[in-house]
Amino acid sequence: MGEPQASARKFGLIDVVTVAFLVLQIGMTLPYYLGWRGEDERFSWRMFSSVYARDCRVVTVEQRAGKRQRVDLESELPSAWGDALEFARPAVIEALLRWRCRQGDADEVHYVRFCKEADGTIVAPIRSVIDCGNAEIRVDGVLP
Repeated sequence: MGEPQASARKFGLIDVVTVAFLVLQIGMTLPYYLGWRGEDERFSWRMFSSVYARDCRVVTVEQRAGKRQRVDLESELPSAWGDALEFARPAVIEALLRWRCRQGDADEVHYVRFCKEADGTIVAPIRSVIDCGNAEIRVDGVLP
């Protein structure tokens, strides 16, 4: 009689661990699905995504003494950052702008993202500008 009780306890523990794991997995993604997520599709079924069908490009420009110069992001950043910038992740954009201010003598750094839908429709551009003097960031457009 001692063995059936031991295996019943063990089976109960496995059930509890399994349920706790599933609750944890669902709990981590629930805020994403219940809140507004814009273009952030980290937990989405991407095969049905219209965001991934967009053709986007990012331009970063630095202004020094009234002159503007384009920044070659492909040579300056790892490719993963380029992808995050194309999806306009606010934390990545802010990090980029602040990093470029620390790199040199820029007065301002501009981030602009241009996108076109798969059907050719132009999406409103997203612009963020940092004033390197006071580190204030202005956003024009809706960030995801």
